[in-house]
Amino acid sequence: MARPTPSSPGPLPSQLLAALAIGAVISTVRTRRSRDPLRLQREAAERALNESLAAMDVALHDKDAPRFFDAARHVLQERLAAQWHVPASHVTIHEIRTRLNSHGEEVCAIFQTADEIAYSGRRYTVPDLLQWRDLVKNQLHQLARAS
Repeated sequence: MARPTPSSPGPLPSQLLAALAIGAVISTVRTRRSRDPLRLQREAAERALNESLAAMDVALHDKDAPRFFDAARHVLQERLAAQWHVPASHVTIHEIRTRLNSHGEEVCAIFQTADEIAYSGRRYTVPDLLQWRDLVKNQLHQLARAS
């Protein structure tokens, strides 16, 4: 019986080296991206925005208008703060009117209602809150398109 002859090493070592090199490049890129302050800031803003939207929905479910409007104001503050590169606390009615001119009136209405309801105790029905939620989401969509 004839013995099989050992085959030549062929392209396997070069493929292995190429795979290792590609892995090293991918790892380096991921490390750089994970440390990018602007990216981290955008991700934090997006998380805060999603948390505020969830808080709005919970407040709507609980029929808690003050909490709903507080979350609605906060979600818009987060979106505008990210676009304007300022802290969310700097997004006020005055700043909205200054930066958005007449395009910010619906956003201002949400802020004003949030302020009023915090002190007046006014009640809103679920259908009213659903309309406000739609307005907030519409404004978020418009602001995202404008950026």
